[in-house]
Amino acid sequence: MKEVLEYLKEAEVFYFATSDGDQPTVRPFGFCIEFEGKLYFGTRETGNTYRHLSENPKFQVCAVVANKGWIRITGKAQFDSSPEVLATAIAEYPDLLGGNTFTPALFFVEDGKAEFYTMLNVSRVVKF
Repeated sequence: MKEVLEYLKEAEVFYFATSDGDQPTVRPFGFCIEFEGKLYFGTRETGNTYRHLSENPKFQVCAVVANKGWIRITGKAQFDSSPEVLATAIAEYPDLLGGNTFTPALFFVEDGKAEFYTMLNVSRVVKF
């Protein structure tokens, strides 16, 4: 999992895909943390991403690192509203709340699988 987190942080921006009914939806993300050995992402409770994941927790993430390759992560979102994970998220991303009045919805990856690719093929698979 640590290797996956480091890859996402190196990419800085990655693309997060969910399903809205039968329609795939992709948006850029940049927030990811490790908490108690799990990879976490976050969205806001009032947004479409939260609604999509509440209806269907399966998602994919794709990120590219120039001259390195790309990664595809598949998993299920497991929401976690514990104060400890929120405190960890704010400590790592101090602007997370940034004057906004929304409530972050943090979730970890359950049944995660990361496929690391070169531009020619899959180089390895990591399950976490």
